[in-house]
Amino acid sequence: MNQYTNEYISHLKNTLNAIAKQQEKLEYIIEEANSLFDTTVIWKPELVAGMVALSLNSSLTKKWADKADLEALTRGLEGNVTTEMNLAVGDLADAARLSESLKQHILEIDLQLETKLKNCTKFEGGETFIKEWNNFLQLYGARATSEIDIYRPRWHEDPTSLMQMVMGILTTAKKGAHRVHYAALINAHKIAVNNIVNASDHGIFGKIRKALVTRLIYVINQLVPLREHHKFLMVKFMSVAKVHLLETATHLKTQHKIEKIEDIWFLTLPEILALLDADKPLFTADIEKRKQAFEHHQKLTPPRLITSTGEIINAHIQSTLAPKGALVGSSVSAGVVEGIAKVITDPAQDQLRKGEILVAPFTDPGWTPLFINAAGLVTEVGGLMTHGSVIAREYGLPAVVGVLDATQKIKTGQRIRVHGDAGYVEILSNMTNETL
Repeated sequence: MNQYTNEYISHLKNTLNAIAKQQEKLEYIIEEANSLFDTTVIWKPELVAGMVALSLNSSLTKKWADKADLEALTRGLEGNVTTEMNLAVGDLADAARLSESLKQHILEIDLQLETKLKNCTKFEGGETFIKEWNNFLQLYGARATSEIDIYRPRWHEDPTSLMQMVMGILTTAKKGAHRVHYAALINAHKIAVNNIVNASDHGIFGKIRKALVTRLIYVINQLVPLREHHKFLMVKFMSVAKVHLLETATHLKTQHKIEKIEDIWFLTLPEILALLDADKPLFTADIEKRKQAFEHHQKLTPPRLITSTGEIINAHIQSTLAPKGALVGSSVSAGVVEGIAKVITDPAQDQLRKGEILVAPFTDPGWTPLFINAAGLVTEVGGLMTHGSVIAREYGLPAVVGVLDATQKIKTGQRIRVHGDAGYVEILSNMTNETL
């Protein structure tokens, strides 16, 4: 699948680079964007088969297999592009440990990122680190926090959040800890597979069930990790398209059709085409109105649910298992963990120390490297198959999602307990000094 993605993106880049006129480039981008679903749907049969295999395996074995083994079955799966990226971030941190002087230089908080990277080669191991850094950006530079919004800076544009994550690992984790942890997950997965297969050989139909379960687990191992590949291709497409959209913005600014480069994000694609074809600005007033509306909406807290008629429905999650005062959400990854909470709303601005519990509004692949240090996860939105939930299960982290206003009700430094089995979070103490 990586080869398919690479070939598609290479073809996209080569085609765009061969087109001279900005208008024709944009028309090609629009054409490709309209067919992007068809491009990525190549994975749909495998993705569906993987999910069906998980469901069938659970139905066939839950009567005899241990619950912990069934949960471990979705951990340590190899081939997930987001997990591979996460491991590569840990490898970057290890490359920064090639000398103590290099490590201290990278941990210097007062240096601008550009200066920090430029001066790395002055230290022992610095050239190797920069090589690893550039290789990482070559592979994953299209990613970003909130990456589904094209205006958000990609890592190859602004790798500040990436460096923050590297620094966080350097500060709190031992060399190779991420690889050791992942190897342990793989081993636990193999043990769970063996236990589940043996448990399925039970009763008069045991031999048949065992053969079916063995096949289903093979399908799970081969196909479930593909679920992140389709989005990765989309994100890489957006990154390539963004380069040419910014070229178009520069062209329009030079022609005095827009005032600022970033005005391009407040126009629709048909409007941009119209501007390219026009002799004068057409949408200046619309751009200003949209900017004001955008700034206004950024300050609002959207409701959880709005019906098609505009009615706002407020749901109050209840749990008979949760003690009084607990914050109730949805259980998405089993286990119970107690530790210091770290509320993060922007990975570019904060680090997560080893053993802290990540409390966030949501997560996407741009947040994934934080999971290396996390002991647990609490998010305000999410479900069983959203990004944070899936990654938490793969890493064996207790997680509760859908906790209303979690980033306001939980404060950095508080000791909390995450009940990943029952789906609630307890705040155990007030502010402490056990935080950044």
